[in-house]
Amino acid sequence: MNIDPMIPKPEIVRVSNLSEPTIYREQRAGRFPPFEHISARRVGLRLSVLNEWLEGRRNWEGESHV
Repeated sequence: MNIDPMIPKPEIVRVSNLSEPTIYREQRAGRFPPFEHISARRVGLRLSVLNEWLEGRRNWEGESHV
């Protein structure tokens, strides 16, 4: 079984070295993956998705946004 944990937004900000406003701007431009809901008030990304972005392997344009 392969576990793909959810990484919360504060950790994504730390790892990406981008501010929250910059992340949201990049999401609107299609250059950063859209967040998924972890709970009613928390969002994050799957570790595999974050790694794809860090490695520059995917174009996120057209993905749905939270």
